[in-house]
Amino acid sequence: MDTMGILFIVIGIQGVFLAFALFQKKHVPSTLLGILIFLIGIDSLSHVPFMKKHLFLINHGNLFAMGPLLYVFLLSINAKRNKIRIHLLHLVPFVLFKLAVVIVDLASVPVSVQFGKWISYIMALYCLGYSFGSLFYLIRKSKLFSKIDVRYLYTLIGIFLLGWLFSIVARIVESSDYGIGQIIWQITYIIAGLFIYFISWSMIKNTKILVPRTYVYDKNPDFEQRLKQLFDEDKMYLNPTLTRQDIAKRLNLSNHEISYHLSQHLKTSFTDFVNGYRIEEFKRKLEKNDNPNYTFLGMALDCGFGSKASFQRAFKKKTGKTPSEYKKEVQKII
Repeated sequence: MDTMGILFIVIGIQGVFLAFALFQKKHVPSTLLGILIFLIGIDSLSHVPFMKKHLFLINHGNLFAMGPLLYVFLLSINAKRNKIRIHLLHLVPFVLFKLAVVIVDLASVPVSVQFGKWISYIMALYCLGYSFGSLFYLIRKSKLFSKIDVRYLYTLIGIFLLGWLFSIVARIVESSDYGIGQIIWQITYIIAGLFIYFISWSMIKNTKILVPRTYVYDKNPDFEQRLKQLFDEDKMYLNPTLTRQDIAKRLNLSNHEISYHLSQHLKTSFTDFVNGYRIEEFKRKLEKNDNPNYTFLGMALDCGFGSKASFQRAFKKKTGKTPSEYKKEVQKII
């Protein structure tokens, strides 16, 4: 067996084992990355002469999934679980092409070598496009991630992007100079191996993105103090368009970390936490009674609520009373 064959086997086996290690984490980003690594491993093994025939149908067309998987992996890091499903639509072209491959194979439809080459180019350019898309997404949304996460993700995307650039160059060169083309293919698969090794190293180092959230989030013991400072002193809750992302930026945390701390440590949701402060502000204004002609809606809007309906709903949920009922109680006390 030549050097390339050994390289394909090593990368393939390591990829498959790493993929199953990622699946064990039962964590959406890890699962998506695991599927990507698994496909890379299968693609590598499919180039081994004695395995090519057995893996052809399984492997052919998988390139259509690799770019989208990296992109959806990025989106999943800060997305709610129920929002991830919509992002899986990026995999529709892969599913359609895979079905076409199966139909063509079962029907024994002849496919020309030239047509196969054009499909190969299209798949490579498709993945390269998604690689750049992932890079641009990270540039735009870098503030959603911690500095450590951003460095990790830039490296991950950079290796992936470099691999696809080399694969396209290899496709172009091998048509005119097969020898040099094979050398470039070797470099391409070495980069694929580097991609796998980098993720393996990340798991060993317990990179935040690839470990259960509790491991990292519990390392922010001052979270509650810092959050209360933003609300007690800066009064961020008065902003009617306040989002979890705004808080994440100020605390240099991700959206997931904010949600985790609120649910696990403070036993509340982001909306209920913010509305709690707004309701207390409303109560203070009501008790001061500086302007008897001031309406509930006027005070609610000043306290950060965006509408009458959202205010009444939040007030009833928090106090068990309507604003009018609460006002009557306050007047009795006064």
